[in-house]
Amino acid sequence: MNISEFSLMDIGIRRITQLWHTLPPKALITFLKTSSYHGQLVVDRHMHEANIKFSMLLALWEQEINAIPEVPVKTQNIAKVVDIAFVHDKNLVFIETKSKLFKMFDQLLTYLLVGDFIIEVAPRTYENLDIVDRFETEISNARESFHHIFASYLRDKLGDREIMKLSVIASEYLGRYLGSVESGEIIELSKALRNPYANSKQVKKLLTKPISKISSNTLHDYVRGIIALDFLQNNFNIAFEFPLKSIEESYLSILAQYNHPFARSDRVYLPKNIRKIRRIDMVAWKDNEIIGIEVKTPNDIIKNEDNVAKQIATYLRAYEIDKLYLAVPDISPSVINKAEKLCSKLGIELLMVHIAEREGYKQTNLNRFFSLE
Repeated sequence: MNISEFSLMDIGIRRITQLWHTLPPKALITFLKTSSYHGQLVVDRHMHEANIKFSMLLALWEQEINAIPEVPVKTQNIAKVVDIAFVHDKNLVFIETKSKLFKMFDQLLTYLLVGDFIIEVAPRTYENLDIVDRFETEISNARESFHHIFASYLRDKLGDREIMKLSVIASEYLGRYLGSVESGEIIELSKALRNPYANSKQVKKLLTKPISKISSNTLHDYVRGIIALDFLQNNFNIAFEFPLKSIEESYLSILAQYNHPFARSDRVYLPKNIRKIRRIDMVAWKDNEIIGIEVKTPNDIIKNEDNVAKQIATYLRAYEIDKLYLAVPDISPSVINKAEKLCSKLGIELLMVHIAEREGYKQTNLNRFFSLE
């Protein structure tokens, strides 16, 4: 592979074709539950970004690439989190998964200042295909378009020269991919070109730290990935951030309207009824049974135990799942002790996930869990 370009295909990411179905973007459960829903599917068949992200993460791990999820990136007084980051041939690679292409402009700014190679992956939907067609047709104007967009976000942070540089990279340097829901095929729209303006030293250094020291979000999603590996090895299907429609809630919100980009300061808005569907971190299913898994970090257990208990109690009411488990990384004996007491109180099982924090080594042992089946 040319050192000035980066392609997901060149590192064996075609494995995602198989993972896309094992970690289905549309949670393709093949059975119905009837008692409360009168024969209607209880599974939301919408593609979620989380399923795309974990498909990418596990495919990278299978290639022995030490990819890290949810990595904080800070620059120019802007702090964002990139879905996946890893070092490949001494270059920092960012992968961002989105449901819609080209809609992450403030995020994109941060990544452009830091990542040596930047990849965007989205589902192959009619909307995204239309965006691609229009983008390719208007490629001669793409640079000006990105400049206009970045300027609206960044005029108070960067000079016009810097914004123009970022606009060139955004229009010409990013690697872009679409994934087919039906076939799992990854379509390469463009390879990523090496970013000549990136300052990647800080994030590269961050990635050398133990997982638990990077961020709580990193640890949370790293644990989810490890659990997914074990369930897949035991012939389960997996889906992430699974919508539990049976515990759908409605609440009134006025902020949702005031925060809308077209909200007017001279108007008074009445509260709006908002629908909220709870999402559990993971579900695993095999045969005719769905298992729900909620992952919590030591920080969650120590600082937010009451909130964790309320969340788990809510999930216990969910019609879509048959069994519920709390998963916690076993990096703190005191946290494990608190988690065990919490699980005992709620009447659920605890999955203790072992993390050996050294490069390229990921394992947990769910034998005790599987022996309970």
